[in-house]
Amino acid sequence: MASPSARPCRRCPPVIASWSCATLKGDAGAILCVAFSPDGKSIASADDGTIRTWNATTGKSKLVSRGRALSVAFSPDSKFLAAGFYDTMSKAPRGIAKVWVLGPGK
Repeated sequence: MASPSARPCRRCPPVIASWSCATLKGDAGAILCVAFSPDGKSIASADDGTIRTWNATTGKSKLVSRGRALSVAFSPDSKFLAAGFYDTMSKAPRGIAKVWVLGPGK
């Protein structure tokens, strides 16, 4: 998943500070947003149809939800994940925010 770098990443969480680049593979859709958890243990991503969390050490992913989120963010304690959506399916399109409690292993 990740490879050591000749030039370390200077602004990354400590667990990935030595990576030059890492590729996390999930669904085939375009990634719309990515966020690191404040504790540096998880990464969240949203693509054209799914929201996933990733273990920053192992690269393993876990599906959180289906839907096209425009943004993802962790709570300061890394225990919650929030995502922002634009609901075009309702009669009156509107913005929606959803929040998930992240359990062990996130």
